[in-house]
This record gives sequence, structure tokens and C-alpha cells, in this order.
Amino acid sequence: MDNKYVIATGYNRANLCEHVSRYIENGWYPIGGMVIDFNDNEDEKIYCQPMTIEQD
Repeated sequence: MDNKYVIATGYNRANLCEHVSRYIENGWYPIGGMVIDFNDNEDEKIYCQPMTIEQD
């Protein structure tokens, strides 16, 4: 069995929660904590959550 990984992203916490919920409904589960990625000017944030799933 192999593990596959993806990073779910959103432009705010609510948007990230929607994306993570969709992944969970499809058998994925979060690993680790949420990360907030800032651009160089720190004007925009991207919320990230690593996700994984086991596949045959």
C-alpha cells in the first residue's frame, strides 16, 4: 500500500475548512497542523493543510 499526499489550500480559514471537509469525505485525513503562508509583502495569506490517504 502507498500513501499519497496533497496540500489543501484556502484563502481564509473558512475556505480551507471547506476544502479539507471535501477531502475527508473522500477518505483523506489531515496530518500535522495548519500552516499560514504569507507572500513577500504579507498582504495575502494562503492557509494550508497537509492531507494523506492510503491506496492499494
